Amino acid sequence: MIPRQITGRFTRDESALWKNGGMALYVVLRHPKRPDQVWSNGWRVDERLVDAIMTNGTVAPLCEQARRTDEYVYVHRCSWGGSAPEITCRARVSRVTPVGRDYLVSFTALQPLAAVPAVQPLQGDDYYFAAPPQGC
Repeated sequence: MIPRQITGRFTRDESALWKNGGMALYVVLRHPKRPDQVWSNGWRVDERLVDAIMTNGTVAPLCEQARRTDEYVYVHRCSWGGSAPEITCRARVSRVTPVGRDYLVSFTALQPLAAVPAVQPLQGDDYYFAAPPQGC
């Protein structure tokens, strides 16, 4: 069986952000303690680092592009139960694997951060592009 290829397309604006530099990909994840999880993500016990995420066909090609270009992906952990939203870490993508209709994105070279997000994603947003946090 031949593995399914990741065939997502960038919008013109997204590819320009990446191509012209200065912007980074942020994946938006629910706080691991939130009971109504959409995806099963590989959060570590510290709830700051994440080894892998399950995602959709929109985010997977962006992660694959980050893997190909060796760019960091930043993790935006949403607020929950008194915890403010936070950029908890950055990581490099080691692999993007199809799993049925979804994708498993595995990370490596995780670096903990504690940055205040400059962007407040709208409900339902899975990702966004923004400048990396200061000092990164």
